[in-house]
Amino acid sequence: MAKNYGVVCYGHNSIYVDNYLQNNYKKRKFHVKYSIPNEGVNESTGILLLIAGYGAQCNSNVYKKMRAEFADKYNLVTIQCDYFGYEYMQAGLENLTVENIDLIRLNISTTNEKAKRIYSNNNININEFLNSNLKYRNEIIVKSNSHESIDNFNDMGVMQALDNIVATIKVIKYLKRKKLNFNTNKIIIMGNSHGSYLGYLCNVMAKGLYTHLLDNSAWIYPVYCNTPRYIVTTRGNSVLVVKHDYKIRTARSPLKGLRIKNLYDNFENKCKIVIYHGENDNLITAKDKYVAVKDIPNVVFNLIKKEDIDNVIFKSTSHGLDADFPKLFEKFYKSHCNNIFLNNKLNIDSTIRIPGGFLIDYSSGLPQLIKDSK
Repeated sequence: MAKNYGVVCYGHNSIYVDNYLQNNYKKRKFHVKYSIPNEGVNESTGILLLIAGYGAQCNSNVYKKMRAEFADKYNLVTIQCDYFGYEYMQAGLENLTVENIDLIRLNISTTNEKAKRIYSNNNININEFLNSNLKYRNEIIVKSNSHESIDNFNDMGVMQALDNIVATIKVIKYLKRKKLNFNTNKIIIMGNSHGSYLGYLCNVMAKGLYTHLLDNSAWIYPVYCNTPRYIVTTRGNSVLVVKHDYKIRTARSPLKGLRIKNLYDNFENKCKIVIYHGENDNLITAKDKYVAVKDIPNVVFNLIKKEDIDNVIFKSTSHGLDADFPKLFEKFYKSHCNNIFLNNKLNIDSTIRIPGGFLIDYSSGLPQLIKDSK
């Protein structure tokens, strides 16, 4: 079985605070998990960076399983990190404030005693509400109070991408310290939804590092930078709507909501990007996605239609495709990652420009985001 490791790394200071470059990589920490094949690392071994989207993290069972299984099955060093602000992307039901409730309708839908157990003194009992057999449909809207701070919040962009790049570089440095050769022509990113979007950022911000990107339903820009996120849970006649209004929505930043098209307009892409996008995606339409990526070199666009639903890999044509992640990766890997020629050279561009007037500087070995003087 694969050998599984967990380390704590120092990360790039939050770019949203003043003087963020001072004492950089000395204050903020984040967790990195990685797995090494049971047979060890050789010149055929590739690297896979897994980037989770909303509602998942390093300790999610599906990702723990993928890190271990993919390492042995595909001869890959698998990497994943809990990146900047990931904890605010989960679907927790704590720290909620009621925004809208129809008390008259609630009282005629159940007994007065049960209505009071559901809502009293401005507090709501979520479990009681969802498990109540209400006579009529009741919708309650609650707002999540996530207590994001400028030092750590769901920025949906550059900071999250920086952590994933740093996690990759840290593991590569470990392999080099151990004098373990690996295949630098096989450094893959697999993402889902927002995780896939971050993969596009990583590829631009670490030009020359990543060779393949598996994109399952990436949006072309982070929608929740502009509008709140709503998570709806329906059980019988009980409808709970949890509203997440993220800090980035009101932040003033030139790096907010970077669009894939803007990122890649003047970017010489050499990474093989393989896209799987549903024809009924409700976050980003297939048409908008295709327009955003059609001029990027080395892109394979797979539109998943109703007739492609096999209930094995794809179970829907909506956002995320209800995909079986391991089977999707197997399909992608067999089609695009077999017979990759070995290459022991690894050359990340030393200075990379990104939209918003910033440079990514790798002269210290780790990425530093600095203002572009031009």
